[in-house]
Amino acid sequence: MARHSYDGREGQTHILIVADLIESAQTIRGWLSTVQELHVVGICTSGEEAIDFARRHHPDIILMDIDLPRMDGLETTAHMMRMRLPIQVILMSSENSKEIMQRAMDVGARNYLPKPLRMNEVLRAIHLLMPLPPPGPQPSHAPRGGHLVAVCGVKGGVGTSLIATNLAVAMKALVEEALLIDGRLASGDDHILLGLEHVTHSIEMLRDPEELDHDSLQRIATRHESGLRFLRAPEDSDMARDIHREAMTAILTDAREQFDVVMVDSDLTSTEIGECVLEEAQRIIIVTTPEITAVNKLKSVFEQFRRRSIHPDRYWVVGNRVDGGYQISPRRLEQSLGISFAAQLPDDGHTVISAINRGMPIVTHAPRTPLARALTALAKVLVEDLVAVKVAR
Repeated sequence: MARHSYDGREGQTHILIVADLIESAQTIRGWLSTVQELHVVGICTSGEEAIDFARRHHPDIILMDIDLPRMDGLETTAHMMRMRLPIQVILMSSENSKEIMQRAMDVGARNYLPKPLRMNEVLRAIHLLMPLPPPGPQPSHAPRGGHLVAVCGVKGGVGTSLIATNLAVAMKALVEEALLIDGRLASGDDHILLGLEHVTHSIEMLRDPEELDHDSLQRIATRHESGLRFLRAPEDSDMARDIHREAMTAILTDAREQFDVVMVDSDLTSTEIGECVLEEAQRIIIVTTPEITAVNKLKSVFEQFRRRSIHPDRYWVVGNRVDGGYQISPRRLEQSLGISFAAQLPDDGHTVISAINRGMPIVTHAPRTPLARALTALAKVLVEDLVAVKVAR
């Protein structure tokens, strides 16, 4: 039986809970009642009730159990999507597998939460879907002329993804619209670093260039609590192989029209996707550590860029963990390679591990640490370097 109340204040996010067991729904309702911005407008115990309720009342977000009688949550969500209702669905299930998460994504769910539910995970999932306050009047569909930044490591283990995610979050504080794309299609883990493990929408959903429209990115990209929009990598290598150069080019073109800054966590391998990102990027951030294997790789990268006519003005070299006890000092490395580091990031394993375990970027988790300050400073210099990007004063 559906239960509802519409005594919520203006500006609150309206939530509909759909669960087979009324006790479970009431528990979730109790959690949500602790947040002033949220208001539970209804509880339904079947898919049919939920469809009718959503059609009549248009709640902002629906928390829906997959295990419903007769019409399950997957079928109910698919039905709502076909009706083009202005709602966002978070599916919940006791089954925690890649298959069920993929099915949730396929029917149009914006997120997936495995049971047993935890209050903080439910609140975070809802928060990610809540609308941001409008930044001010903007021309409808006006091209933003955004800039593309690629962040690449000379080899694995130099901290590329950690730097990319933190730079993206720090840059979002300086511009109106920013997007991070996890371009490591076969092995991306940026969603973990951002605390978005259960996000089901990925770049794989944009693999067909002919189906891309102006709203595709806005519909698929997840909003991080910092306001940064995020496109996660596919969940497995089979999905990654379905994304080709033509699709990535279309995604990057569309992204630059809608965002001030587009950052891609990429790599320097000779894949068609990696080559596409490097060709399109206005600025390439190369991450290295002061160790002999990384230095040798960096020399190879410089030669590779020379052969591909990538001018040195387009790339910056960032030294990571420069005080980590390596035999090669940053100054010696600069002299040997004839370069100047755009930034030298200190080694802070304790802060890094703590931030990763909490699923929080360092620049927000520990903003006063030397590492966070160095990342924030690099983000500011990078934004200022990108012509026509409006810097927040």
